[in-house]
Amino acid sequence: YDKGVFGDGLAHWVIELARSLGILVVADPKLDLARFRGASLIKPNLEEALCFVAGSGGDFNARRNLLEKLQHEIGGGEVVVTRGRFGMSGIDEAGRSFDVSTRALDVYDVQGAGDTSIAMLGLHRAAGGCLLDACIVANAAAAIAVEKVGTAAVGRRELHERLPEILAICEGEK
Repeated sequence: YDKGVFGDGLAHWVIELARSLGILVVADPKLDLARFRGASLIKPNLEEALCFVAGSGGDFNARRNLLEKLQHEIGGGEVVVTRGRFGMSGIDEAGRSFDVSTRALDVYDVQGAGDTSIAMLGLHRAAGGCLLDACIVANAAAAIAVEKVGTAAVGRRELHERLPEILAICEGEK
């Protein structure tokens, strides 16, 4: 939440140490993107991303350009930008960019949606999954989180029930 815990070079030290040990580093920067240069994966929302670099989230080409700029700024790691009811956009280390859509939901509370997304992205990538699949899982988990009031955990059963719906949406766009 950018309260200063990773100030004074601590973020760079942690990132360098983790990378030297082969540990995935995920970050959800709010105000200072440079602090997380070298992270394996960052996940700002669209509004935050547009504050970090000039660009647009309008169409796929504009989003791809935005993702590439963010990727350059962090030194080549993976980037996912959450776009609320429009899903997520991502770019992997090889430069492949994509969108993962979602369906419109009855949103009760967006509190915790970003935290749910970054947690699922990190978990899926640490388990060896590709970034696209990580985004599909994270999108499903975030959809569950926003349908609840307050900060709420997403259970395994809920996630397993939601994944086929998200996968069908993704398949329908190919």
